[in-house]
Amino acid sequence: AHGDHGGGHEGGHGHGHGHDEAFESDGYGHPSHGMKKKKQHQHDYRVTSVGIERDSEVARHKLDGFISWLMQEKGPDLYRSKGVLAVKGMKEKYVFHAVHMQFGGKPQNPWEDQEKKCCKMVFIGKNLNREELNKKFDECLVK
Repeated sequence: AHGDHGGGHEGGHGHGHGHDEAFESDGYGHPSHGMKKKKQHQHDYRVTSVGIERDSEVARHKLDGFISWLMQEKGPDLYRSKGVLAVKGMKEKYVFHAVHMQFGGKPQNPWEDQEKKCCKMVFIGKNLNREELNKKFDECLVK
């Protein structure tokens, strides 16, 4: 009998990307559907990253609302997002990552006693509104 392969990929990544023939390649190494002519990859100058760091905790119910808003309103423009959050009343760090509208998050290692609880996130996508993201996230903070 083979030994147990510790865990593997939790939850798997369901890549349901409905490939649109209009895209030759989405820049994530997916096949370019047999189109042989080398097209110059035009860099989309609107792709930006927004980082948010706060030295405070978030309220769980407000965080859920923020994440729903993010996935529904910004999902198509959000290529990648990830973060480590301090959630009020949770001993562990809440770690999340998302690719477009596929979100995964769960409590991981506990915060150390000496460690300052904080929230750090980064969003990568196109047409991101830094001000709006900061404002919406700040609504989740425990005052």
